[in-house]
Amino acid sequence: MGSHSHRHSYGSGRAGAGGAVGPGFPSYLNADATGPILSISGGLTSYPPVLTVDLLYAAQTVGDTMRVVAASDVAFTTILLDVNFTLTGVPATDTAALNSALAPLNSAAVRYIRVHCIGWSNVVMHGNATPTTITSSATPAVGELAPLNFALTANQPMIHWDIVSGEDYPYFAIDGNILRWSGGSGDYEVKASYLVVVRATNLAGLTTDQIITLSLNDVDEIPNAFSFAPVSDAALSTQYESNIINIDGMAPGIVVNGTISGAEWRKNGLAYQPAGNATFTVGDTLQLRRTSAATSGTQLVSTASVAGIIANWTITTPIDLGLPQSASVGLYLRVDDSATLFTDINATGAVNDGSPVGMMFDKSAASFHLSTAANDTTRPTYNANGGYPRLDFDGVNDCLRRLAGMSLYTAAGYTAAIAMRSNGNATGRYFVAGGNGSQTNTIFGMFGSYPVTAADAANTYRTDTGTNPSGTGSVVSSSAFNGTDVVLIIVDTGTTLTMWKDGVAGTTRTYTRTGNITIDRFAIGALFRQLSAVSWFAGGLYALAVWPGVQLNSSERAQVLTTFAATQGRTL
Repeated sequence: MGSHSHRHSYGSGRAGAGGAVGPGFPSYLNADATGPILSISGGLTSYPPVLTVDLLYAAQTVGDTMRVVAASDVAFTTILLDVNFTLTGVPATDTAALNSALAPLNSAAVRYIRVHCIGWSNVVMHGNATPTTITSSATPAVGELAPLNFALTANQPMIHWDIVSGEDYPYFAIDGNILRWSGGSGDYEVKASYLVVVRATNLAGLTTDQIITLSLNDVDEIPNAFSFAPVSDAALSTQYESNIINIDGMAPGIVVNGTISGAEWRKNGLAYQPAGNATFTVGDTLQLRRTSAATSGTQLVSTASVAGIIANWTITTPIDLGLPQSASVGLYLRVDDSATLFTDINATGAVNDGSPVGMMFDKSAASFHLSTAANDTTRPTYNANGGYPRLDFDGVNDCLRRLAGMSLYTAAGYTAAIAMRSNGNATGRYFVAGGNGSQTNTIFGMFGSYPVTAADAANTYRTDTGTNPSGTGSVVSSSAFNGTDVVLIIVDTGTTLTMWKDGVAGTTRTYTRTGNITIDRFAIGALFRQLSAVSWFAGGLYALAVWPGVQLNSSERAQVLTTFAATQGRTL
């Protein structure tokens, strides 16, 4: 803003105060011949201005009164200052007195100043008489969904900025010289550009307008997919925290909305907040917290949605299977639960009396489902058996198996229980056994016939070197497999093997575990190893359960005995 001295002379000739000097102009715009002459010497960019006064002392004397008047308009209809002071006759002193009189002028509304002594002075305008030039871009751009902080600039200082019009003006606000969004942010998918007219007003009150067309840059505003690890076998009424997920994949500066339901949440490791809404930017982290259900077999689902990306977090308490130590069961099969049986290996067809069974679902949390090799004659038969259903295996080629490790055999031993009946077998046949796909020696025979006497039940295993640490087998009794229903329970402590038939203990064998045993496949109806089955067993299955690494005590075995015998219609 430049510095200008103004001595306005409209028309010709003298005029006294109030005298007309030309059409449309008030008389005070013409200085009297004997009046002071003002010029602005500083303060164009601040308040008050700094003036210099020539008092024409030939016409004025010491002791005269000088009147100083300031207004916001050239017609002096809005007076902002009107004060008097006494002349000293010393130009420097009187100029200082003038500027001191202007000291109260601290408002940007001040535009025009004049003085009177004998006659009126010329009018001095505070500010630049030339409208400012707006120097900031008329076509700025900003990323969508990002804050707007566009600086408006001009070639003069002390500019006041306003929004005056434009089809999109309600979207904008001005803070000082910064153009901002009035609320929220622009969305490229809704509107790609915005038009607003801004006005720059200089200290002299002169205005300059500019049309601004703000373009939005389309940016990546959708985060990458994320997931929460499910919590299974959760303890009842226990608080759990989810894994921490990272919000990424968005452009920097993008702020997106999120909603968390069913769980507390926290961002960036801060305090947990109740379920509700949140905002996220790239680099933020999110973690959930929730208390598990107070009941067994209950799944609680919490959901986090961030900019349309949705992930569920589940906490599931173990099903109460009606068995002791249900949470530790690694395999649980029940033929009387027809919902777990299917006629085909794709688990689509429901079973009826006499139907083949191609798939059987594991009721434990491990979900070790078993199937036949194909939808062919290798499928056992569903036998309704007067309301006590069982699966009948023919001892020729019927077999349910799983070609994967199931972790049923552990160094800490196990407990296994079965409700079954045999249909006359030879010695050394396996009804429930595990094997190894690359070993002929490795055998984990939970339930099989005694190698010497077919009617006797035994437990047998061999290491991959062919060693049988338990000896020939753990004999139960001479009549375990005689065509009647039985419940067999085995407990392996890691050093001893004991089998019970209908609650009566057989021979306990002490052994020392040597070598390795790697079981990577499992079967019912035969021993399955090296991709082939051998030692086919003819018999019927009612129920089977295995507790890896667990030794059931006497009261727990009694509960299993009662439960399994009931599947056969017996009371024990």
